[in-house]
Amino acid sequence: MRRSALALSALLAVVALALGAGPLPLTAQPGTPPTTARFVGTWLGHDVEDRSAPPFQLSLLADGVCLQVDPSAGDHAGVWRPTGPRTFQLTIQQASDRGLATIRGAGEVAADGQSFTVAYTIEFAPVGGTSTGQYGPGHITGTRLAVEPMGTPVGPLSVLKGQLAKPTPGT
Repeated sequence: MRRSALALSALLAVVALALGAGPLPLTAQPGTPPTTARFVGTWLGHDVEDRSAPPFQLSLLADGVCLQVDPSAGDHAGVWRPTGPRTFQLTIQQASDRGLATIRGAGEVAADGQSFTVAYTIEFAPVGGTSTGQYGPGHITGTRLAVEPMGTPVGPLSVLKGQLAKPTPGT
C-alpha cells in the first residue's frame, strides 16, 4: 500500500512538471516548528554598542549548533533554535582558565533573510566561584555571507602577504 502511494505521488509530480505547473507546493502541517532554512548560514556580525570592535563570524548550523569566530574575544560554541518564522534564541559559551562566559540572545532575521538583529546578555562564572548574574542587554547586527564569484586579481598573493606582514621590532 505504501509503495503504491509513493508511486502515485511521484507520478503526480512528473505530470505537474510536464504540464508546466512547476513543482508541487510543500506546506508544513499545523504545529510544525519553523523551518531552519531562513536562519542557517554564516553571518558577519557587528557589535552595535562598540563600533570599534572588529567584525566576527557567526555560523548557525541546521542541527542547532552555533559557532562564533571572534578576533577580539576568541572562538565560541553554542546552540540555537528557531522560536518563530523569523525569530530565534541562542546560547553561546566560552570557557577559559578564568571561568565560563555564557551569552544568551534573542534574535530576528529580516523579512528578506539577509540580515539579523540580536539582543543579548552575558553572564560570567569564575572558576570555583558563583555566577556574576547576567549583564546587558547588548546588541549585534549581522548580514548573511553570500557565495561570490572569483574576481580578477589586482596582483600576486606575495604582494598581499607583504602588505599584511607585521613590521619587525626596531625597523
